[in-house]
Amino acid sequence: MSAVLSGAAATTAAGDDARGARRALAVVCAGTVAVLIHFTMPLLIPRQIAAGLHAGSGGAVWLMSGMSLGLAAALLPTGALADDRGRRRVFTAGAALLAAATVLCAAAPDGALFTAGRILQGAAGAAVLAAGLGLVADSYREPFERARAIGLWGAALGLGIAVGPVLMAYGSDAGGWRTPFWVMAAASAAVAGLGLTLRRDTGRPDAERRPVDAVGALLLAAALAAIVAGCALGRSGWTRPQALVPLLAGVALLGAFFAAEARQKARGRAPMLDPALLAHRGFAGAAVGALATGLAPISLVSYLPTPLEAGLGTGASVPAWLIFGWSGLSVVTATFAPRARLLRAVGARTQVAAGLAVSGIGLAGTAALAAAGAWQAVLPGLAVSGVATGVLNGGLGRLAVESAPEGSGGLASGVNNTARYTGSSIGTAVVVSVAAPAGSLHGFGVAAGVTAGLALLGAALVRRFR
Repeated sequence: MSAVLSGAAATTAAGDDARGARRALAVVCAGTVAVLIHFTMPLLIPRQIAAGLHAGSGGAVWLMSGMSLGLAAALLPTGALADDRGRRRVFTAGAALLAAATVLCAAAPDGALFTAGRILQGAAGAAVLAAGLGLVADSYREPFERARAIGLWGAALGLGIAVGPVLMAYGSDAGGWRTPFWVMAAASAAVAGLGLTLRRDTGRPDAERRPVDAVGALLLAAALAAIVAGCALGRSGWTRPQALVPLLAGVALLGAFFAAEARQKARGRAPMLDPALLAHRGFAGAAVGALATGLAPISLVSYLPTPLEAGLGTGASVPAWLIFGWSGLSVVTATFAPRARLLRAVGARTQVAAGLAVSGIGLAGTAALAAAGAWQAVLPGLAVSGVATGVLNGGLGRLAVESAPEGSGGLASGVNNTARYTGSSIGTAVVVSVAAPAGSLHGFGVAAGVTAGLALLGAALVRRFR
């Protein structure tokens, strides 16, 4: 009798665990979609937003770069904090802050407050992304189930990118560009409420918790902020002191960050990022792959509305639906890729390298826009890149989690996404600086070739991390 009762109790506990894991995955995916919608919405109509805030063309650069800056600076610290203090707590706090920051953007009377809101959105989104992937990794322990769950998380990235431009295109037509921000403020608050329903986790035991690495966090934030600022200013000339000084300062601060982390470890303290992790070839490969993803497909697709509107006069709806199609394909492939026997057999590192390589081929194909002079010319290249990006997103999540030490899912996610959004900031600046001097359509063709090369280079580098 006791054996029967014990078996029933074990079955009930297993069922509860499965339901809790599915709930965590659903809430994390909802939060991930929300962050990516926030990230992509303003990219569709930057000039209209800048005009509405009386920010001018120079101010538009900062309006568009603000969230990238916040994401890049806060992803690693929030990932480490989530592992130590509890992933649910950090995820929920991040979603609540995202709602508040979006209200600030929606109500901002000028460019300065809007940019401040975008930076806060980035920091809040960092907490959601870093803690979210950690929650998924902690909820799914069996390798195949974990790979499938991370594939769905990768699909959520693509879905957010797909929905953001469409929401901005039609929301701004209905009630002005501020309307989608109010909608997403409410959606983010709802995600925070859902976060409170997840199973409580307390992070590491008190005896194992690391003290907050304030010096490391400040050095990293300052380094990435300087690099992103330099890239933003570099769009109008990379050799100008206004761009060179912050770029060089950012590199110096990044060196100081790694030196400080090594010093922390040498003194027997726990650094926010153990430099030895970067010597782990899988972990380093995931970071390189994420950086190349930001440099190539994300940056080129983010720039796509500019040549279509300026060169072809398509309006906002055509690029919005093109981005939707590209991301929609990535959602489908990220969802079903973990079930493909071939991808399961080759491993996460090969999946990332193959995704980058095929995405690069697709990006090269979009250069046909320059010769054809019609938006339909980008469809084949975008389709190939979209399918490959879905494979890539799922593989990056797998590689980051599989190569990180047990209990460090938040840190792995933080490093992965820091590389992705730093790459996006740098890549967008490179695309603009290459494309703008050559003119709308021809310039896009040149930028397509450059980003295709960066994707193929990234694939080759990831393959070297055996």
